[in-house]
Amino acid sequence: MVLTYTWCMISAVYYGLQLGVGDLAGTIYINFFLQSIIEVPSTLTAAFTVDHLGRRPTFVTALLGAAAGCFVCALSTGTVRMVGAIMGKFFVTGAFNSAFLYTSEMFPTVVRNGAVGLCSQAARIGGIVAPAVIYLGTALDSTGTYYVVFGLVMAVAGLLSLNLPETRGAHLSDALEDAHPPP
Repeated sequence: MVLTYTWCMISAVYYGLQLGVGDLAGTIYINFFLQSIIEVPSTLTAAFTVDHLGRRPTFVTALLGAAAGCFVCALSTGTVRMVGAIMGKFFVTGAFNSAFLYTSEMFPTVVRNGAVGLCSQAARIGGIVAPAVIYLGTALDSTGTYYVVFGLVMAVAGLLSLNLPETRGAHLSDALEDAHPPP
């Protein structure tokens, strides 16, 4: 349940930050480029940290970092908002990338494919919700509104994920009887 919520919110924030580039200082083209290019160092950082720091610390840090970036955007304007959006995109991309590995290691082989599929489906729902959240901020004539919403849902996801087990170096279970006990 925690992972489906988390995947949904990661996707909503990922696409929401990309859709919100028009509300940032500067040109939409440069903002879109910066939001896109930050994914390269984010992916490399996530790949390194999941092996060296662990899956849960990487995942939780990415979720809470994305929340912090969204809150910076909500509380600021101009260049600071743009930096907050880039920071949020860096962390939410890391969360998205580490979620695949972490989720697949969480479940036993007999249900692994279905569990990752369920979480992926939840992510698609988050992608559907993102434009509605952006529209909410536009309708209320406040771009800070959707950044607050995105920050709150990511903070909740990060806090909920603190209860998930660490899977780095753990034996991958094959049967339901060998699975990690629920937190």
